[in-house]
Amino acid sequence: MGKWFGRSFLFSLLVVAVVVATPAAWAQGDGEPIPDGPVFLIVSLADDGFDTEFDLEEGDEGEEGEGSPTIIVNIGTLQGGGSLRDVTFLSAALSTIPLPQGLTFEDLDGNLATIVGSYQTDDEESHVVTPEDPALIEDGIPSAIQQAIFFASPALVASIDPSNPDGGPFMTTKEIAEFIGSEFELDAEEIARFLFGGATALDLIEGDGDVAPLCEAEGELFPHDPDEPVFVFGIAFDEDGALTYDACFPADVEVKESSVNLKKKGTVSIAIYDSDTLETDDIVAVTILGVPADKIQHSSKKATAQFDLEDLADVLTSDTVQVLVVAELEDETCFAGIAEINVK
Repeated sequence: MGKWFGRSFLFSLLVVAVVVATPAAWAQGDGEPIPDGPVFLIVSLADDGFDTEFDLEEGDEGEEGEGSPTIIVNIGTLQGGGSLRDVTFLSAALSTIPLPQGLTFEDLDGNLATIVGSYQTDDEESHVVTPEDPALIEDGIPSAIQQAIFFASPALVASIDPSNPDGGPFMTTKEIAEFIGSEFELDAEEIARFLFGGATALDLIEGDGDVAPLCEAEGELFPHDPDEPVFVFGIAFDEDGALTYDACFPADVEVKESSVNLKKKGTVSIAIYDSDTLETDDIVAVTILGVPADKIQHSSKKATAQFDLEDLADVLTSDTVQVLVVAELEDETCFAGIAEINVK
């Protein structure tokens, strides 16, 4: 998985995999189905978020119900096969996202965004990962919708190519949902609820000097069961709108201090705990919003990273800050979690 980047926003993702084709339409040379599915970043271009109710009669245009415009880009692939823990995220090395003419990245401050992806396991069952919204996902995403998203994905990747005059990266929520559901004759509104229901608002925080604008969100990725997360994703934009992103396994993190005073000298300690997938003895580096820890101590079933408050002064700017903590292992595998630091 590559090294994690610095300032970022963390997502519980919604991965939209779409294909208007049969399973045989994308197969390896030996005839076996490919278990991989694209991962999409979707950002709302409307200040009021993602419209998911499409109730206009045929022939009506330009009125409420046509869906809201989005930016949708393919940021990578979930490589499936085997069990859930065998799934890996492969970055598409996308460095920028397209913007409509006259729009800047700062114009997206406060807009909703989500990530959607899909893959198959060895039993050829389709899985979709989305941002966690218990009201929507409590009983799992319906299997028919997961299948439709997975098999529509390759065709959606082609459709959102900026050179495609009939699609492109600014598809509306209705167009995306209808694209996914048309081959399987599924309801576009129901698909849209799962694609966009767990979206999170972008929070752009302007830094000083070379500190990039910060986008933060939090959550866990999961296929069916929110108690079994697969990845957490981080995405960062610099002052020019350049995009950096990666995916890490989720980690259980805890801030040892109840509050910090940036006007005083001192330290902040973050504890990271062992899990089924993480042995904290293997941690070689820990960062908060890109700032490296001064010291890492390993003990029974946890690692404690210590940070100098002076080093964190440029990135801790709110009264209460939810920060992205990233731990890197010697093999460059990364684990990430959200910690809450109360700032005085």
